[in-house]
Amino acid sequence: MQLRTRGTTITGMSREDARKTAGLDWKVIPRPILVEGTTRNVKAEGYKALMRSDIRDGDPQPLAIASDKYEVFQNEAILDMMFDAAEAAGVDLERAGSYDGGRAIWAVTGTSSKAKAEVSVGDTISLKLRMTSGHGPGKAFNVQSIVERLVCSNGATATGVSEKISISHRRKLTSRDLDYIKGLFQSAVEGFGDFIWKAKDLRNAATTTGLNRLIVAELLGQDILDEAIKATVPEMWRRLKTDRGQLLRDAADHIQRNHINIRWQEGTSTRHRNLIDEVVNETERFQVGRELAGNSLWNTYNGITHHFNHRNGRTEDTGLESAFNGTGAKIMNRAFDLVYEVAQANK
Repeated sequence: MQLRTRGTTITGMSREDARKTAGLDWKVIPRPILVEGTTRNVKAEGYKALMRSDIRDGDPQPLAIASDKYEVFQNEAILDMMFDAAEAAGVDLERAGSYDGGRAIWAVTGTSSKAKAEVSVGDTISLKLRMTSGHGPGKAFNVQSIVERLVCSNGATATGVSEKISISHRRKLTSRDLDYIKGLFQSAVEGFGDFIWKAKDLRNAATTTGLNRLIVAELLGQDILDEAIKATVPEMWRRLKTDRGQLLRDAADHIQRNHINIRWQEGTSTRHRNLIDEVVNETERFQVGRELAGNSLWNTYNGITHHFNHRNGRTEDTGLESAFNGTGAKIMNRAFDLVYEVAQANK
């Protein structure tokens, strides 16, 4: 299976070679916009279409519509900023790519020796920077620290190691920008040890299919789970109302011990039920690296991140956007803390 967040490897390449290898060796060309009139086409004054130079056949769509004041930055300038940001943090660029027809440009750095550790033998986690930019109004230059599981390229954010800065649309990073990026990465490195310690805790915490199902339902929307538990184990619901980790653990144990089938609230969409099944199956069957995590809550967490990094979305474009900036990113951002809370229950 092609992992969509791998991008194209550019480690050790010159900036020019990296741009070509990552498929970013095209230009953005501004062109006038013609509006169809009753007798002739009229130019839309004050606006321009941003077109790719390498798409000439067929009916190409513009990357964006922008005002005449919008300054076009070419891929070369964007990738230069990404190289500069990586150098400021003391790491190299490892992968780069684009999606949404070239509207979004992204890159991920390589591994820093200061922030790389094994959760178990062969299961290595690294702290990296992920950068995004692109073409069109509103495309700022974003830099975010992420944790990545190297065996499967699952990139996700987690409390204590994930920081993000957004720099307005500009051609070149200033010395102050570079200092911010350097500080961001150093701060993330300081929190990385705590993340690894918690990850090892998850590796030692066993789980069940039922518990995985409740964790995923909680991440997709608390109301889905609340109504299901009210219907399934009402006495437990009255007793435990605040500690979500303890509630999930106790509810899963009660359901398994008494052979109860979870009853989802009336009106729970087929889409939500199918998504719960898909993610739970990911944790138990399909994710890359499952053999390294065993039947543990660490495996549950990686099944969730694997789904939203590599399988979510109707297309590769929508999946990447979701994983970087959308629903997938929000769910993964909450996942580590929730799974860790479950692991601490009954301790």
